[in-house]
Amino acid sequence: MFTEKEINKIAINYANISKTEHYYLEFLCVKSSAFLDGYWDAGFKVFTQDGNELEGPLFVVIDGETGEISTMEQLIMKYRTDCMVKISNQPIQKHSND
Repeated sequence: MFTEKEINKIAINYANISKTEHYYLEFLCVKSSAFLDGYWDAGFKVFTQDGNELEGPLFVVIDGETGEISTMEQLIMKYRTDCMVKISNQPIQKHSND
């Protein structure tokens, strides 16, 4: 399991390698995810190359075991068919077919 310090380094590295000719990321913070056990939430401000901030921050999740970075949408698509994976802070509700 990665430490918070290591997760910070992963997030900062992500910001550094995500620079393009159109935008760049500024790292804000990481915190233990309230929604996904074993994951960290990371936030970034997004700027154009001219230094103008784009609308809203970018949020990603970092797997605390592997260091893999994903968007929330990518995780939902990855686990959507696995009813045993909890992708919220609410318990899984079993539905009867009756």
